[in-house]
Amino acid sequence: MSLSINLVEEKSRLGKEPEWMREKRIEAWKTFKSLPMPQWRYLEERSKLRYAEEWKYTSQYFSELNLSKFISSIEFEELKAPSKESQEKRARSGFLMQKNSKTVNITLRDDLRDKGVIFTSLKIALMEYPNLVKEYFMKLVPSSENKFIALHGALWDGGAFLYVPENVELSLPLQSSFHATSGKAFFNHTLIIAEPNSSITYFEDYGSKYQAQALHTEVVEVYLKKGARMNFFTIQDWGSKVYNFSIRRSLLDDDSTINSIIGSFGGKLSRTDLDVLLKGSNTRSENYVLFFGRGDQHLDINTNALHEAKNTNSQTMVKGGLKEDSTSVYRGRIKIGREATQSDANLSERVLILSDRAHSYAVPSLEIENNEVKAGHGIAVSQVDNDQLFYLMSRGLKRIDAEKLIVQGFFEPIIQLMPVNDLRLKFQNIIRDRIER
Repeated sequence: MSLSINLVEEKSRLGKEPEWMREKRIEAWKTFKSLPMPQWRYLEERSKLRYAEEWKYTSQYFSELNLSKFISSIEFEELKAPSKESQEKRARSGFLMQKNSKTVNITLRDDLRDKGVIFTSLKIALMEYPNLVKEYFMKLVPSSENKFIALHGALWDGGAFLYVPENVELSLPLQSSFHATSGKAFFNHTLIIAEPNSSITYFEDYGSKYQAQALHTEVVEVYLKKGARMNFFTIQDWGSKVYNFSIRRSLLDDDSTINSIIGSFGGKLSRTDLDVLLKGSNTRSENYVLFFGRGDQHLDINTNALHEAKNTNSQTMVKGGLKEDSTSVYRGRIKIGREATQSDANLSERVLILSDRAHSYAVPSLEIENNEVKAGHGIAVSQVDNDQLFYLMSRGLKRIDAEKLIVQGFFEPIIQLMPVNDLRLKFQNIIRDRIER
């Protein structure tokens, strides 16, 4: 079926969705049709300046991006009950696996289910908890965000749903695993609601060894109520021909905290947005993004920390490596509003250039609307340190082995912040693979 309003309506019909979701999809479709493809020269109106600048250094890579080609390969399938997997096999509070946006495994510990925790696919949540989904779905990330998000809103398919009641603490992590085994379009949407004084560790991984062109758009919306705490980890390792557009946005109420580590490694072109809205007082955010480009990859990283209340704190660090002909662009933004007195915010980026053909661009910005704050940013782009090389080689290491050790050490301090051992190993293995190949 071609990319059209009929496709949108058919997806809603087969999913047996409520009328409000059907209307939301159609509204998103109309937005998709009305928005142009992002171009940094699109400056006909001053109000569109920010939209244009956000895609500078990236929009030139859209020449091979034919959305209709990907969409025509979407498969329709009636919603079926996923199989179950024994929870004893995993040291997890719960586990969800999807392949090609179809759920194949869902588990959740019985004691957590008894406490009211909900962990399932978003499709199933829409059928079983429609009012809860309606209250939060695409409220943080509206379809009007950009053309890719509008398409996502019209055609979303896979993704997870997590709800944690008040005062419930998860001692073990929850995991979602999303994999692709074919070249087509995937639209994952994850919705997380943590009620007051709850605590979560959640991690997700995305991967594909399939080498055909594919499109992936992802939206993650996180709502942390008063005093909620969350550790959020992501590994994205798509195949080398995937176009990836992902946005993760969190809304923090009073006294809540989020710590995130995002690994952006795969894809031909990958754009990753990590946004935190510190709406409540005494909120804390600590965010890290790791990337490693090779071949002709282009990696676009964007972080936004928006401070709206008193005594808020955000710390953002981006670390990356680039080899061969790869490129990266990082846009980091801190905005501290008039009411956000006594706030503290900082962003930084460190990039290792491992080839004379690789390039990195950075666009940091601070928007400060009151005088009682601390804020800063720092950007550094460098090559492997010759003094470190000399020291390691003087101890008997070959040059290539010394370089590997230095690059691994560059990323290791952030990787060691992860509390889950097999997640640390996965990050380490991906980085080692990129260094050696």
